[in-house]
Amino acid sequence: MRPPQLMDAVYRGTAVPFAFRHALAMSGEVQFELIEPIDGSSIFADQLDEIGEGPNHIGAVVDDHQAAVADLIERGFVPLQSGRFGASGDGLFAYFQRPGISTIVELIRPPSERFAPDYTYPAELP
Repeated sequence: MRPPQLMDAVYRGTAVPFAFRHALAMSGEVQFELIEPIDGSSIFADQLDEIGEGPNHIGAVVDDHQAAVADLIERGFVPLQSGRFGASGDGLFAYFQRPGISTIVELIRPPSERFAPDYTYPAELP
């Protein structure tokens, strides 16, 4: 994903375009996301530089993204990265971390319309 599919990207308080490849997989109600940073500053590139590959964050889908963001900030979480995505442009993501804790939390509001994936495996589900 990259501009124009990725919009209004902010990294540590500064508007910075970035690009990444990602793959999504579901296991029951749990979504797994593999992310490869391609270009620009990102929390994903930071992790590769600092500690290497591995789990990066835990995400939660929220109905009221703005209220959920305000709640985390009020609780002392620091915004790391955010942006808009989706064919409709109304999908939102924001990553946060609380000082002194290594876990990163992502708040997600899925877009009302997604871009078609580049590839689906298996091509047809049984």
